Amino acid sequence: MTRPEKIANARTLFGDDLSLRVFDARLSLGADAPAEAVCELFDFNSTSEASRLRISRLIGEMRDPRREKFIYGAGVGCLAVMGYAVTHSLGDPKWSGIIDNTVTGERYGLPIVSFSEFVAKHSDALVLNSIGLPSGAATHRQCLDAGIDCLSLFEFILSHKQYFDLPKEMGLVGDGEVFVQAGCFNGETQKSYVSWFGDTYASMIAFEPDPRQFVICKEKLAGLRDVEIVQAGLSDRCDTARFNLTALGGSSIREAGGEAINVVSLDEHMRGERVTFIALDIEGAELAALRGAKGIIAEQRPKLAISVYHKPDDVWEIPLLVKEYYPDYRFYLRHYHMLDMLETVMYAL
Repeated sequence: MTRPEKIANARTLFGDDLSLRVFDARLSLGADAPAEAVCELFDFNSTSEASRLRISRLIGEMRDPRREKFIYGAGVGCLAVMGYAVTHSLGDPKWSGIIDNTVTGERYGLPIVSFSEFVAKHSDALVLNSIGLPSGAATHRQCLDAGIDCLSLFEFILSHKQYFDLPKEMGLVGDGEVFVQAGCFNGETQKSYVSWFGDTYASMIAFEPDPRQFVICKEKLAGLRDVEIVQAGLSDRCDTARFNLTALGGSSIREAGGEAINVVSLDEHMRGERVTFIALDIEGAELAALRGAKGIIAEQRPKLAISVYHKPDDVWEIPLLVKEYYPDYRFYLRHYHMLDMLETVMYAL
């Protein structure tokens, strides 16, 4: 089958209008599409028109070299902002400093000021809040109450909705789910599951090969019951693989990677066990992981939430592969980033 034939066949799998808009947008926009083009083509389910206009205005002001710009929060979110997350969408802004109430001095080459000092000396500056939910909501409100122009990461990266936001009546999540996720990173997906659906699951199994993030996941999820965290990556085999470690959640299996990790196939690891829901966000290894779950998908028909944005062909190759394993799935696409081509998820029910 030729590439155009594959694309055409994959497109027919998506029946709702929003899925088709996302599919067509991913084909028409490149990886470096400007924020304006992404905002225009993608429909962000719960984001109001007023919120979009406000965010669009602040993006434009972030690109203004005459305005001072600060990042709220000196943690990993700050590093993500400076190094990757929104740089090209915001025109590579020149940051004046960092706002943080618990850290002092300097970090990442920028001076750190407290919020009170910022308000006293830089009240006309713009702020990009790098703190995620739920803590970021409080710092965002603190800025708005002080009359500070503040743009928050969680406003345009809708990660709290990701994997779970199809309407409940569509049957995405029910009681007693056995939820399997690869790419655990910091456990936020599992916590989001519980915040959305309560303590209704049967068990959770999370795979995280990065040794640092594995420890973080263990700590963050210690309060949840019946959660197993496996220090391995998912693939189409049980073996070792080379792994490229990064500091910002983009660690991935790469032939030139500097670390060796264990990888397992889901069919082998879960042999004989029930699986009802699989979510994958593993930096381009999704196809291999799905091949390693062929038996589970064909026999148990779990619901799927699979990232399809790491490689250009994933948006059609992944649904075609899943369709091959179980022809009666219904397919949907949703997008969760208002500035970038990141965070597109295929659902199969």
